Amino acid sequence: MIQLTEMSEKSLSQQHWQTHRCQDPLCQIILAWTLESGTIIAFLAAGAGKLAGSEDMVVLFNQIGWGQGLRYLTGSLEIFGTVLILWPHTAFIGSSLLASIMMGSVLIHLFLIGDSPFPAMLLMTITLLIAYLRYPQLSALISEPRT
Repeated sequence: MIQLTEMSEKSLSQQHWQTHRCQDPLCQIILAWTLESGTIIAFLAAGAGKLAGSEDMVVLFNQIGWGQGLRYLTGSLEIFGTVLILWPHTAFIGSSLLASIMMGSVLIHLFLIGDSPFPAMLLMTITLLIAYLRYPQLSALISEPRT
């Protein structure tokens, strides 16, 4: 009898989770906008700091050893990706670009700097989630008939 009760509670818990997941398109859009707003702020600040020549960024890119051109390129791509995230039809492309930058950052932190890659991994995960949530808008735009 105890096993049956535990199984019933577990089953109810699974049913509750399945009925309250974010499967509704409106829920996914709200989740995407919430994640995008934080991502936009983070990447605008990071990109602006790189382009403005923040002392921390100059030291970091000197430590990498690939020159300051990489700092300008990275900062420009971060700002460009952030601008693409502002529109739902291009948010998939922008978030994929930012996720690629963060993958590079993770690898650089692991193998060249020896620092913790956790912040870059977190941002990469968030941007990949945004790409996942925004893929339907890109798909709809591509399959939309042209007149």
